[in-house]
Amino acid sequence: MALFGFCGVHDIHEMNALKVLTAAVSIGIPSISFIVAGRVEWRFCLVMAILAAIGGYLGAHYSRKVNQRAMRWAVAVIGFVTAGYFFLQNYLQHP
Repeated sequence: MALFGFCGVHDIHEMNALKVLTAAVSIGIPSISFIVAGRVEWRFCLVMAILAAIGGYLGAHYSRKVNQRAMRWAVAVIGFVTAGYFFLQNYLQHP
């Protein structure tokens, strides 16, 4: 977002459109490549999608009622704990 500002994009709607396009390209192409190569562990994806949906709903509902700093820490901790759990689960079962 900051780079778009430095490049002269000052309209927030244009910036959001470029953000979505950039995300689609930078996430979409590698995602498709991993799926085609058969490198996706779908059982993990389903759990992560469910947790992300629950977290998104709860975050949107309670975020205005909670201190912003506490919310940022909670999001970071949940992300690291979930990633660590799946990493350990995957690599401790398959040495």
